[in-house]
Amino acid sequence: MSGGVSVNRESLVQRLSGLNSSQQSIEGTSKWCIFYIKDAKTVVNIWAEEFARASGERRVAFMYLVN
Repeated sequence: MSGGVSVNRESLVQRLSGLNSSQQSIEGTSKWCIFYIKDAKTVVNIWAEEFARASGERRVAFMYLVN
């Protein structure tokens, strides 16, 4: 899919910082993550770091994304 393009940490952190519980936000971020399927381990590690920093309400959106 991504054809050798690597996930950019800054871009993912920015996406996750704007994540909310809306369907549009979850679907858009999910598609972005899937595009970088070859870097899944990196995406998951960054997700986990940002999840740890997130507040309770935002953690719900993170859980929707991981689902």
